Amino acid sequence: MDNERLKKLQKIETEMLVVVDKFCRDNNIKYSLYAGTALGAVRHGGFIPWDDDIDICMERSEYDRFLKLWREKGPEGYFLQGTDIPDYEHISFSKVRKENTLFGTEHDVKLFKHNGIFVDVFPYDKVPKDKKLRKKYFRDVKLWMIYTRGYPYKKGSKFLELISRVLLLIPRKKQLQIRNKLQARIFKYNMLDKDYDLMFLACPADLKIVYPEKIFDEVIDVSFEQKTVSLHKNYDEILKIKFGDYMQLPPPEERVCRHEPVVLDFGE
Repeated sequence: MDNERLKKLQKIETEMLVVVDKFCRDNNIKYSLYAGTALGAVRHGGFIPWDDDIDICMERSEYDRFLKLWREKGPEGYFLQGTDIPDYEHISFSKVRKENTLFGTEHDVKLFKHNGIFVDVFPYDKVPKDKKLRKKYFRDVKLWMIYTRGYPYKKGSKFLELISRVLLLIPRKKQLQIRNKLQARIFKYNMLDKDYDLMFLACPADLKIVYPEKIFDEVIDVSFEQKTVSLHKNYDEILKIKFGDYMQLPPPEERVCRHEPVVLDFGE
């Protein structure tokens, strides 16, 4: 993507973030910038120059409330591609998309009917500290990811990829029945009030990153592209866990957009 189109995309995404921020504040929903967007806010005061999307996050209970309230009174001109409806049972996080725009990868256009420019909304969940419970939790999560995403693990061991391909041979209806049972077992740990860690369950790579309890409890206001938005107060510790020495720029060859859109329309 050339720099002119990237800047135009970032401008629209910033406008969308302002809309989402206002909705969250109006409804007392606690959220934070997340991942590369949080890193961009701290290191660049806005977007990482080559970043092409916006990520926010919230705890599972806030996330569920966000989806419910957006369905009831979300702002006009936006479409919620949420995990709360069967049409999107194959995703593990949600997207707020802007109507009358397009920003879709080859994978997205095959999967989704709506491919507007988006803001990603990621929930995070509690993980038990108990070793036996955690071992069972991780086994359930890996199966849940396979049956949610509907495609095999392609990174990691060949054995895991083979097993996931075999598991996906059963009919999709049966897959979803198993997935729902696994989900109930996984999400029950969100009721814990102590002896837990925190994780994001969007993709297999997330299973390598564990955050300590309470680290996400407080948020502060920060500037992102000269707009006031929300960020976890413990951002330094969070970014170190996720990125290591996050103030160090990556080598030039890695400073590229993550998405390769096959459709891109700013709705002009």
